[in-house]
Amino acid sequence: MPIVTFGGVQIECELGANLRRVLLNAKLPLYHPVARVTNCRGLGVCGTCAVKLRGSASWPTKIEAARLRLPPHTAEAGLRLACKVLVHGDLDVEKFGGVWGQDLNRPVRLGEPRSCPPPCLPVAPKVFEPAVPSIQFRSSRSVIRSLHVASGRRPASPRRHRAAMSEPARVTRAKLVQLVREREPVGTF
Repeated sequence: MPIVTFGGVQIECELGANLRRVLLNAKLPLYHPVARVTNCRGLGVCGTCAVKLRGSASWPTKIEAARLRLPPHTAEAGLRLACKVLVHGDLDVEKFGGVWGQDLNRPVRLGEPRSCPPPCLPVAPKVFEPAVPSIQFRSSRSVIRSLHVASGRRPASPRRHRAAMSEPARVTRAKLVQLVREREPVGTF
């Protein structure tokens, strides 16, 4: 059985196995972090699985040769698409930097950090307590607007429509609690 070596890790595989499947089944980093999501899943059209091979493998297909002539790759680089390579014997596989693996000056080593944008960290939501002693009820839109003003998402500017000019009803928090208690039925389970 042929042995595939990738970054010092040796994987034993079947004769004629697809190199992309062998590397992915072994949980090895064949793709750049961006390309893990955007690759063509083995169709040979994206070029993100480009690797350099030493050993016995299948001949390049027409699709592979055509893709490797398109930018950012060049035909002279000697790269192959792992998704189109069949393993015919022992192989030494080398992956290079860049989203498409085209940067021949930066070989990728296992355990090294890959060049990718920093992850978006979740931001803790702002917890705020309204400083207003009473709640004004005009409409659901005015309630939402007052919440936006209290959270700082919208400046407090006066509205100029008829509903805003009418006298708002003021209800204090204590009054709301009293109303809720009055509506609760007594003696229910």
